[in-house]
Amino acid sequence: MTGAWGLRYDGTDALFTDASGIYLRAFPEAGTPDITNQDGNYPYGDGSSMGVDTRGGRTVPVTFGISGRTEAEVRARYSVLSRMWRADKVRATVGKMAELRSDQGRSALGRPRDIAPTDVHFEAGLMTVETNFAAVDDLWYGDELSATATIGYRAVGGFTFPLVFPMTTAPNSDRSQVFTVGGEVDTWGVYEIQGPITSPSFEIPGLARYSFTGLRLAYDQWLTIDTQPWAREVYRNDGAPLGGALDAASTLLASAPIPPGRHEFLLRGTTTGTPRATVRWRDAFTTP
Repeated sequence: MTGAWGLRYDGTDALFTDASGIYLRAFPEAGTPDITNQDGNYPYGDGSSMGVDTRGGRTVPVTFGISGRTEAEVRARYSVLSRMWRADKVRATVGKMAELRSDQGRSALGRPRDIAPTDVHFEAGLMTVETNFAAVDDLWYGDELSATATIGYRAVGGFTFPLVFPMTTAPNSDRSQVFTVGGEVDTWGVYEIQGPITSPSFEIPGLARYSFTGLRLAYDQWLTIDTQPWAREVYRNDGAPLGGALDAASTLLASAPIPPGRHEFLLRGTTTGTPRATVRWRDAFTTP
């Protein structure tokens, strides 16, 4: 037993421990991710040119032990694991994922796949079960974090948040909301703008800028900019796609990873209410 590993998705949040009778036999050794490169040999000489490498998903094999006082108890616990590993609430929806949680609270994102018992000893109340978890990439993620700021009404001019009291009437203050990304490597952000606001522009200086000239969001509407590789979409809360509403100068969704460190974000536009912006992210690590 290596610790309290678990599996999490809609309706399921299981921990695999000795006390549960379903536990890990060994620390999972994740496979090598699929790596695509653009290397090429020089046509008239020795050596190769190194291009861009991209890292895809990988398989995380997980070996479970199941114990019980009787054969019936062992079978029942294997049935529980089998149902969880089917992930029926995940596998029928495009893009939906589960989380394989490590004992350090970091998650591989993907889907449970293969499962089969490989060593069964009912007389001893023991079973070994080999499984695979198909991870969407080669990283492990912390819990979701967020930073939110609300801005106040100004009759004219632009605005940036958070406003500081006493409130100033100077146009476009350069004040901003700060958030800090931890982890070891770059991660991806999900940005949300809540109305009422017209022509919203969201910016993380030096990293990304997304502008929607002429777009109006009512007080009960919001838009989401999801830069995660397995999503990469812009949509309104009613599901309407808004990628076409982005200004041509906006940052490509695939070109805005957020490195660890301190960052700030700004929101500009026209409003007669109190719109807000939220940044959501998960710290990213190379190991569980």
